[in-house]
Amino acid sequence: MIIFNADDYGLTDIDVDRILYSIDRNVIKSTTIVSNYVTEGDLVKLRSAKNISTGIHLNLVEGLSLLEKKPLNDKRTFIKKIILNKINYTNIEKEMALQIENVLDNGVTISHIDSHQNMHYIPSILKIVSRLSEKYHINKIRGLDSEYFWFTKYSKGRALMKNTISKIFNSKYLNNTRHTNRIIMNAPGLGFDCMSIDHALRLWDDALRNKYNPNMVYEIPCHLYLSDFEYELYNSREFFQIIRKNKVKIGCFYDV
Repeated sequence: MIIFNADDYGLTDIDVDRILYSIDRNVIKSTTIVSNYVTEGDLVKLRSAKNISTGIHLNLVEGLSLLEKKPLNDKRTFIKKIILNKINYTNIEKEMALQIENVLDNGVTISHIDSHQNMHYIPSILKIVSRLSEKYHINKIRGLDSEYFWFTKYSKGRALMKNTISKIFNSKYLNNTRHTNRIIMNAPGLGFDCMSIDHALRLWDDALRNKYNPNMVYEIPCHLYLSDFEYELYNSREFFQIIRKNKVKIGCFYDV
């Protein structure tokens, strides 16, 4: 099974429109909400969507803080503060809790947790996310096991190092949660520049024929606002035909 999860719901009006349109098509069956950007109207629209999973896209590096009502640090500054041990983790936990509650209080069920720019991959942040997942009874988190070789060449040494580290943190902080078996990295679009939609379709067809394991659950993080290419690809009839031809089940996080 493959879960095509549209990150960033609520980030912009265009992103909301594109995700809702894509949900009505055949491929996108899951999305995660940027709580410090999303409007009540956006959440009302999402509540009416059928047969999808809606998660929280925890955001610590862009936009305004719900807790302090001031701009969040950008990613580089945020990571620098963590390295220098200048992060107030109490406020970080309060901020993420408010983002979760903002979605729940608007009547949207949270099926799973991930984060903007994958900040929850940082061990100290993952520890807090794990604690919040237990507090709010959200037992599914985007895991750390990544697959790098479906579409492009990648350093086997780097992949081995990343996945070895991820297994350590998966077992330490995610042992009481559920997640997909693999996250597919470097997919055509933001993952890497592809020559054309036709080229991407050929790459996908080859990957599904030769690398897809029907006994595993994969996640594809999608960025429909940031990538016109992904938006066109995942909404194309030809892409859905390749999915069907290769007997791939499209699921959501309720299937995990």
